[in-house]
Amino acid sequence: MDDFPHLKNSFTDIRNIIRETAKKYNFNVIDGFDFVPRIEKLYFDGFLHPNEMGFTFYADSLEKWITARF
Repeated sequence: MDDFPHLKNSFTDIRNIIRETAKKYNFNVIDGFDFVPRIEKLYFDGFLHPNEMGFTFYADSLEKWITARF
């Protein structure tokens, strides 16, 4: 995920920048990165974009996230 030397910031850095910026404006951050297990067969591209099966995990996790906070 962070092996893109041509980018100024790593994927992790960008996630942290978004999280910190949202916090300043009192926004909730939904970090979908944790919604789908890190199992290659759940991703269309093998590591980042969920496929149909991966989105099943994503939807279930998102529902739990929302229910727990609202």
